[in-house]
Amino acid sequence: MPTPVRIYAGTQEGLFAYRSRNGSWEKVSVAFESGTIDAIDGLRRAPNVVFLGVTQDGLYRTDDAGKSWRRVFEGNVRAVTVDPTDEKVVYVGVEPIHLYRSEDGGNGWEELIGVQALPAEVKKNWTFPRPPHREHVRHIFVQSDDPNILLVCLEHGGIIRSFDRGKTWQDVSRGIDYLDIHHISSAPGRKDLFFVATADKSPGYWDRPERAQGALFRSRNLAQSWERVGVGKWLPQDMKQMVWALARHPQDSSIVYAGLGAVSRGRSADASQKGEGDILVSEDQGDSWERLPIELPADRVLWIADDS
Repeated sequence: MPTPVRIYAGTQEGLFAYRSRNGSWEKVSVAFESGTIDAIDGLRRAPNVVFLGVTQDGLYRTDDAGKSWRRVFEGNVRAVTVDPTDEKVVYVGVEPIHLYRSEDGGNGWEELIGVQALPAEVKKNWTFPRPPHREHVRHIFVQSDDPNILLVCLEHGGIIRSFDRGKTWQDVSRGIDYLDIHHISSAPGRKDLFFVATADKSPGYWDRPERAQGALFRSRNLAQSWERVGVGKWLPQDMKQMVWALARHPQDSSIVYAGLGAVSRGRSADASQKGEGDILVSEDQGDSWERLPIELPADRVLWIADDS
């Protein structure tokens, strides 16, 4: 039986925490019910510690698995990442684009001012298609075997990279047609191979009358080719909800969780869905999926922690 886990689901209407117990799911807590949760990360070595970004409010930290929270950073937080090489180090990205780092788990912060020193020809691409057109940091990547290497995804604005732990930066967006970058990661053990998740001409394409469709794809050969997974095994062919988040089991690499929600930029993308969310789990690397018996609003982010 898989190791028990605790699910933190950041949604349109707050944070929902559930724990698995004897094959069933127990709701542990609901917090920030009036807030939109846009960022989450936690400590692998101390799973009771989780950081949570509440849009237009700030970054919060829990040390007791969600029983209580304290704000450790004020601002419109849109991304948070714990350094995988040193879990005392935390990065925060905000709207409009600024980047900060804490060396002590969120007690003190410094701005990485080199981001603002990027040339005007780069910064002219920093915008957002919806009013008030403020761009933001969407994802912060720290190389798992070299914390000097940072890559930051901008929505919209492309990708910026640092080789000196954030002192200096360069734009590395060349070759990307539409600079709406949501996520970046590297191939295991590689510093020369990265994968990027981006949008294509959003948001109008998602909001068009016939609606765009969500889907899940898998690659087994370092992204040389892809196959759609799960269709007919809970996942419908025409999936109205967006797949907002994927999170792995902390102990079992064959188990993956997906967070779904009919939501687009802080609102329901389909009135008939009423902004509802789902959490799916696959225990066979995506071949089949099961909906967890969890009721929650449209999901935006997920964090899965060991709860054994």
